[in-house]
Amino acid sequence: MGVGQKLQDERLRQGLSLEEIEEETKIRKYYLEALEQENYDVLPPQVYATGFVRKYAKILGLNEDEYSREFKQQAYYEEEQVEMAEISEPLAPTNKVVLPWGNIMAGIIFLVLAIWIGNYVVGYIADRSTQEVEPQVPGIHQPGEQTSTPDPTPTPPATPVTPVAKLELRTTQPCWVSVIVDGEAQYTATMPAGEERTFEGNELIYIKVGNAGGLEITFNGIKQEPLGLPGEVTEREFAAE
Repeated sequence: MGVGQKLQDERLRQGLSLEEIEEETKIRKYYLEALEQENYDVLPPQVYATGFVRKYAKILGLNEDEYSREFKQQAYYEEEQVEMAEISEPLAPTNKVVLPWGNIMAGIIFLVLAIWIGNYVVGYIADRSTQEVEPQVPGIHQPGEQTSTPDPTPTPPATPVTPVAKLELRTTQPCWVSVIVDGEAQYTATMPAGEERTFEGNELIYIKVGNAGGLEITFNGIKQEPLGLPGEVTEREFAAE
């Protein structure tokens, strides 16, 4: 039995409706139905979908870690197998080792010259310092001997910079929009032409639109290229900077 079927069975056993789960978890009913029907293709990226499962399981009093782990095995098993295969692919053996003797010799010559020049400069500076220092007579106070060392100016502590993700949307045509901020579903609706909305987060903003050519996007004050053509369904992630 899949994770979605288990969640649905437990919800029905407790006499809860999808609307009540939606209200408690703030997860759209559309995604809750997709989870229960195990229609994983319509879910957002893995990090958000896994968060949905954890919240759903927690509301029902189930083991969050167990259900999220089982969900990833069912929904993303093939992707993980492909990644593991790519990582474990052996590198082609190299039988011949070629040393860059020219570069090695050039480095040795440069090092010798650097040491010789350094010794020369140090000796020159030492001679100049000896000539400029006036002789001191023991027991006689020399004017100007007393010098005060200024207290070092404390360096102010660095102010930590908090990453910011600010997404500004403006529609030129009616456009269906779904926005998830830091794993939380923030907005899902059809924006009429001329409407403006702003979303802010600290980690990641995920957006999916149904009319990519009818939406203007500005991220952290920088206007972005259109996500696609009019009528095109597309999605994108904006990471905090």
